[in-house]
Amino acid sequence: MKAVKKRSHTLFLAGSLLLALFLGFRWLDRSREFSSLLPFSLQEVTACYATLECFYLDDPAQEKSLHTQLTQAQTQDLLEQLSQSAYRREGSASGLSTETNSLIRIYLHTSGSSHSELMLNGELLLVNPLTYRGDSVAYRPEGDSLAQYQALSAFLQSCME
Repeated sequence: MKAVKKRSHTLFLAGSLLLALFLGFRWLDRSREFSSLLPFSLQEVTACYATLECFYLDDPAQEKSLHTQLTQAQTQDLLEQLSQSAYRREGSASGLSTETNSLIRIYLHTSGSSHSELMLNGELLLVNPLTYRGDSVAYRPEGDSLAQYQALSAFLQSCME
């Protein structure tokens, strides 16, 4: 009788552990709003700098970078465009591939000392929290990520003209 009780107790604990692991992974894989990806709220953003890095694998001499500081209105438009998608966590990352698309870098600053770097390459959004110790995390926009990337790229190019 004791052996049956012990076995059922062990099976219950193993089942509970598996359920907790499953729910934990589902929690990490949930859709997130853009505002939840940053270590500060979107209302705290006071300055935004953007860079378009154009890479050409066949002719490295044509590579170029365009830089600009966005106005407050342009910053709000950019944040609204980024907020239109929900994002799913892809995992930790140290950089993004530039084989298929140019790289968009966005630096968001707050009135305090907080700032973050966002990098987009057409498929992924990499969030690099520069103000506290933490790893960069890659997210995949839900829906057509390439269309979102192209819209952001066109918007930033129009801001740089």
